[in-house]
Amino acid sequence: MLRKSIFSLTAAAAAGMTLMAAPEPAMAEGFFKRSFSITVTPKGKQAEALRQALLAKSLVNGKNRATVEQNGVDNSAGIAQRGSGNVVGVFQKGNNNSAIATQTGNNNALAVVQIGNGKKANVNQTGNGKSQIVFQSSWAK
Repeated sequence: MLRKSIFSLTAAAAAGMTLMAAPEPAMAEGFFKRSFSITVTPKGKQAEALRQALLAKSLVNGKNRATVEQNGVDNSAGIAQRGSGNVVGVFQKGNNNSAIATQTGNNNALAVVQIGNGKKANVNQTGNGKSQIVFQSSWAK
């Protein structure tokens, strides 16, 4: 069952990435203003699947885990964790992106995905068992 949930999470992330890589809509200067941000907050089994997927991706050993992958220039990421069993993944592709992730509590999971240039995220998780994915993207002029 967990494998099915991880597959569902992976499929949802892939669908979100496909949307972010789509060509610029005709009304980009209007509603979207050339960029967008989506936050997904799964519950129950999906939240646990996210946590397990981020744990599998993690490169750091210890009571809390963090992964940062950056492809571009002038990207920055800051992660602060207090508690245990917390996991964060920050994935940046583009230039001049920044992400700050703060977790206070236990067994929290967070993924920040930034594609494009000049995206900024400042995400706080407080409590126990929280899960969240933040997608940010922009279109080039």
